[in-house]
Amino acid sequence: IFIWQFAAGFASITLGGIVAYVAFSVSVTNWRTEFVRTANLKDSQANTKAVDSLLNFETVKYFTNEEFEARRYGDSLTEREQAKIKNTLSLASLNAGQSLIIAVTLTLMMIRAAQQVADGAMTLGDLAMVNALMIQVFIPLNVLGFVYREIKRALADVEAMFDILKVQPAIHDAADAV
Repeated sequence: IFIWQFAAGFASITLGGIVAYVAFSVSVTNWRTEFVRTANLKDSQANTKAVDSLLNFETVKYFTNEEFEARRYGDSLTEREQAKIKNTLSLASLNAGQSLIIAVTLTLMMIRAAQQVADGAMTLGDLAMVNALMIQVFIPLNVLGFVYREIKRALADVEAMFDILKVQPAIHDAADAV
């Protein structure tokens, strides 16, 4: 529409914005997947320590290990919190970068359109149409970016679930156990 209705420069800016948005979204989402995995791991470790201590509270009490267990759980919660913070900050970086790309692209388009209006090559209605078309381009792109991010997060969660199946028990029955 931009090439047909206006000029190739509008289409170039739009295409550049789309390519930058997709490339940025894919690369940063792939980068932050490791933070999601780490947050899942630390969350699982903290929960495991809490459940283990609570299930074995009699043994903990018997050996007066309350302080040790509390410190171990506290350390685990600290690691979990740090992993969650990194995960949240990486998500904020992704969202900020995406917003910046949209803002820069839209600004360039509006500047170009305003120059065309000032030169008499476009009307104010054309300027409004350029703005509306840009919104129509980036809203679905934003949704696709969100879906891609959520799919990657869900795959990391599923990966963590399948890792449970790989865990070998620490205690094995004897070969001749009855």
